[in-house]
Amino acid sequence: MRTDGHEVRLNNILAALARFPSATYRALLPIGLAAMSLAGSICTAPAQESRSSLAGEQSAEAAKTQEYLQGYNLHYGPVSFQLESSLHVEFTDNAINSGIKRSADEIITPEIDLRSYWPLTELNALTFSLGLSYMYFVKNTQLNPDTPLISPGSELALLLYVKNFRFRFHERFSYVESLYYGLTYSQQLGQFINLVNLGTFGRIDNFAGFTSDWDLNTIVLSFGYDHENFISTLSPLDYLTRASELFSLEADVVLGPKFRSGLESRAIWSAYDTEQIPDNWRARVGPFVDLSPGEQHLSLRAGGGYDEPLIPRKAGLATDYTPYYAYFRANHTVNDWLSYSLNVAHENQVGWNTANLATTYVGLSTSLRFIDKVELNPGFLYGLGKESGPYYTGQFYHENYDWFDASLGLVYHFGERWAADLRYEYLQKDSDLLNAGLYRNRLTGGVAYRF
Repeated sequence: MRTDGHEVRLNNILAALARFPSATYRALLPIGLAAMSLAGSICTAPAQESRSSLAGEQSAEAAKTQEYLQGYNLHYGPVSFQLESSLHVEFTDNAINSGIKRSADEIITPEIDLRSYWPLTELNALTFSLGLSYMYFVKNTQLNPDTPLISPGSELALLLYVKNFRFRFHERFSYVESLYYGLTYSQQLGQFINLVNLGTFGRIDNFAGFTSDWDLNTIVLSFGYDHENFISTLSPLDYLTRASELFSLEADVVLGPKFRSGLESRAIWSAYDTEQIPDNWRARVGPFVDLSPGEQHLSLRAGGGYDEPLIPRKAGLATDYTPYYAYFRANHTVNDWLSYSLNVAHENQVGWNTANLATTYVGLSTSLRFIDKVELNPGFLYGLGKESGPYYTGQFYHENYDWFDASLGLVYHFGERWAADLRYEYLQKDSDLLNAGLYRNRLTGGVAYRF
């Protein structure tokens, strides 16, 4: 019998998987069929377009072209595949993200990524992506997972075009155990997992739902729905396990082929398995502008407005938050050798220790390709966090902290299908709570092969 805790952890994972409600997926089927039926029954008067429609043949052809630009090089009948394998070795001086019990380690990570594209008709297509990896800790062997890890980018999606409508049905599933995300992923979401002094944090995250766009030429209406199951497989963090319903609605006024403005809104209901975090609503609504000026590959988006977590009081204590959100995003390909993405925002997020996390962050990622076959990728993410709310003891939890994450990566493409990479990353968190701060150095190197 195994006595190192692996058997317990594997049982936790299996038990967590068994908790997925099969009714969720049965419920999504009539929703999707009803949406498609509605799309087929509504007829809109034809209008002369001054831009490419989000629906119809032009949009479908553009989506198809974009997919093939991803470099599919394996084919089986109508299905195209892309398969990539990699092996990385990481050296870190803080394998468990701790400020009081640091532990250096070497981590070996084999990974395989599969992407596929299947055009069902001239307009509709099915896409699939799956990333599988395994993290092997050389010294802290108790941290080694029992099962492969599934990348957050894994997804099964069906893209449908019906008259003036575009539908995208998706199923996104991930299972990870690390206390950190990749830097690029973190920059896009402004994410920092505010948990310290833990070896691993196993979590299952599943999204099932759809988005729909109704293009009326001068106005575009977009609606989205997702059912999320977030399940912690680590017993001390069972309070994070929840089921959420996510709704989004956006109305765009198309003022020109490169300028859109309108109103965006979002509502989220989260029901937690334990009483440590109260069930709650979150609501957001505000205006936005979306620009693509000039001839260069530049896109800008800014928005802001009301943003409030509607969290019930517990023991007479209320969540401390700022009832607004604001953001600015820019993606710019300056020329053949320089591109960058900038993300600045203030918003309320789901907390990791309690009900709410009010955060302000700025992230920048850059790609420099001024040497043939060599790509340089510097980036950073800086954020301020205020996490607060009712705690399971009946007391009020409050933490102010800031974090800084910077990295420098180097990629060398040798041969047609081979690439080698080397990346250094430094993370530091400072907190007003005792033993809640940390710092970490990571040096990662590896090689990848695309079949």
